[in-house]
Amino acid sequence: MSVAGRLPLAVSHAVVVVVVAVAAQALFARRSSLGSLVAGLIALLAQGVILLAAHGGHGAPFEWARLLIPTGLVLIASALLTGGSWGMRMARRAGRTEARTAARLGESDRELGSTPTPPPSRRHDHVASLVIVAVLVVLALVLLQDGYAELVSPDGSTAAGATPAVVAWVLLLLAAASSGRSTLGVRTVGPVLVVAGLPAFLHGAIPGMPLAGLLADLLPQDPAGISLVATGLLLSALGWGAHLARRQGRTSEQRLLHETPVV
Repeated sequence: MSVAGRLPLAVSHAVVVVVVAVAAQALFARRSSLGSLVAGLIALLAQGVILLAAHGGHGAPFEWARLLIPTGLVLIASALLTGGSWGMRMARRAGRTEARTAARLGESDRELGSTPTPPPSRRHDHVASLVIVAVLVVLALVLLQDGYAELVSPDGSTAAGATPAVVAWVLLLLAAASSGRSTLGVRTVGPVLVVAGLPAFLHGAIPGMPLAGLLADLLPQDPAGISLVATGLLLSALGWGAHLARRQGRTSEQRLLHETPVV
């Protein structure tokens, strides 16, 4: 199959990833964040298997796996899913706290002579989330490009590549976990990464895409921009899941408060 002929297949795979990720996060938001944690740990286990393999990523039985592993996508997925589970748990708790706060303020406002009190502003959380996610994700992707390919290469130095990979994993985990305080960061940075990775992602099928050469220089181990696009899609899905978890926590707490009036 020609490169141009692979474009519809690649796009269809990306659409499937989006649909599955969003549906899974919606399910985890309604039921339990444990599902995202399990998925992250499975991806981390797969990363361990890759590192312990005799030929690293080059020993994978499938061509697509040999091309995908050096991009660091398995490590990225494990960090984001694990951190997203943490963030979803915090978001659900925050939603419950918001419901209790709103109920107390409502009771206070109904008292004679009282001055209505506005709910606490979350502007600081939104701004901090945007800055934190942008900085952490960019640093993590830079570190992965710097040392991950050498880590999974059969001739590479494990000691040289391990430290950047571990630091990048922690940074991505913290970025995903920040969705527990506000989803603005992941829901903004995610689409930006997808758009940023499209020139490289489409370059093989559509020659002359702007910025494709620059991305190839910035992403020497990922000339197709898969790490950017996939990271963006996962961040967007995690943001949606955390948003739903916060809303679910708020709704369930409001229902409970209606049954048990605030004192």
